Amino acid sequence: MNAYPGWKMSVDQHRAYWKLLSQVNRALALKTTEERERTRKLIHERAFGRPDVSAKEINHLEMFDAFKAECLVIAQPSNVTAQVAQVNQPLTRLKHAIRALAPDPYWQKISESRFHTRDLDDLNPWQLEQLRNTLTVRSRKPTFRFSRVPGPRVSPRAETPELATATDNADPF
Repeated sequence: MNAYPGWKMSVDQHRAYWKLLSQVNRALALKTTEERERTRKLIHERAFGRPDVSAKEINHLEMFDAFKAECLVIAQPSNVTAQVAQVNQPLTRLKHAIRALAPDPYWQKISESRFHTRDLDDLNPWQLEQLRNTLTVRSRKPTFRFSRVPGPRVSPRAETPELATATDNADPF
C-alpha cells in the first residue's frame, strides 16, 4: 500500500523524487520558489513530453526512470556511469524479475529453446519481456492436475502421502 494516497510512485521513489529535485536546485543554484517550480516543469516536459504532468501521475516504472534520468543529467552531468545505469534500468528490472521467478537452469532452458541463447545479456527488450511473461504464467499454474497423473491418486489435501487415501489406477471418468 502506498503511504501517499493518490501517488503512483513507491514510498522510496516519492522520497527520491524530492531528493533529486533538491539536487537539481543545488546544482543550478536556484533560490526562489518560482525558479524551482519552473525547473521542475522543465524536467517534466523533457521526461514526459509535457510540463503539466503532476508528480502524482508519475508511475513507479518508466515515468520515474525518465524523471530520474533527466535529473541526473542536470545534477550530475559528469557522472556518465549513473546516467547509463539509469537508461538501462528497465532491462535491469526485467533481468531481475526473470531471475526471481525461476531457478537459472529453468529459465535458461526456456531461453535457449525460444531465443537460442542462455545469456540474458544477448536478449533484446522484447525477448526479455516474453521470457518474463512466460515465467510469470508458468509460476501461477499448478505443477500438475491430480486427475491426470497416472498411478495411485493421492488427495491434494493430504499433508503426507501416508495419510492420503490411495485409489486404484482406474480412470476417474
